[in-house]
Amino acid sequence: MDLYLCMQQFVAVVRYKSFSRAARHLNLNKPTLSKHIHWLEETHLNTKLLERTTRKLFLTTAGEAYYQQAEKILAEIEASKRIVLESEGELQGTITVAAPVVIHNSLLLPVLKNFMLQHPKIKIHFADENHPTVLMEGCVDILISSFDIDEAQFIKIKLIESERRLFAAPEYIKKYGVPKTPAELQCHRCLINKTLPLPCAWTFENGETIEVSGSFSSNSGSALIAAAIQGLGILWTSEHAVATEITLGLLQRIPCIAPSPKIGLYLYYLPTLPKNRARILAEYLRDKISKAI
Repeated sequence: MDLYLCMQQFVAVVRYKSFSRAARHLNLNKPTLSKHIHWLEETHLNTKLLERTTRKLFLTTAGEAYYQQAEKILAEIEASKRIVLESEGELQGTITVAAPVVIHNSLLLPVLKNFMLQHPKIKIHFADENHPTVLMEGCVDILISSFDIDEAQFIKIKLIESERRLFAAPEYIKKYGVPKTPAELQCHRCLINKTLPLPCAWTFENGETIEVSGSFSSNSGSALIAAAIQGLGILWTSEHAVATEITLGLLQRIPCIAPSPKIGLYLYYLPTLPKNRARILAEYLRDKISKAI
């Protein structure tokens, strides 16, 4: 058994507070991950590191001590590797980027291709995450999110500003019509985005806030777009997120109602070295995405 890999996997389980989430991040199946952690506990250390219930996962006292040391060891190994690779003048290694799938598909993929051609030894790992904790806990290298975070430990780059607008499928519009004013949204089926701080409070350019409701909600932007295409309700999102669906005629903009106030899309990363992969990719994305919109 590879001790280094098992140590990495143990740290991922602790950071994600879940075997399932850690397995997805590591691109492993859950039984394999469980087997490796079991080997670490039973064979290598002969002590229990984790206590598991059906709902929660806890570190034992020994597990807490081992986690602190494992984090340091892994960070030092990674830093040493970066120093050697970057001193050779060529970027190498894996960059983990966290962003909602909608942002990944609409903004990142179109510009990442050239970056990877320029740096053939770089690997990009995409994580469908949106919350700042994944960056704070060291699970990813770059976070792209609409959360406006003021943390001194982060480097923060504003990628774009956009507005949320209303969209619906032709099928929905034919069956239910379109709202002419924000207040009329209360008579419509709205698709609720659970990642927003106030999912049911939709605010428009004039400052008017309307409480909406609907029978479909999700914390996945792509699921909400799919639901809108099926005619399940009115979608409130940025136009770049549904540009392809509009071009294909799957969704239509509802033009009578003003957009939301401007919202930012931000890129965050933790600086670790004067020259590092995350910074180089972050600056590349800033330049390319701002020109593409």
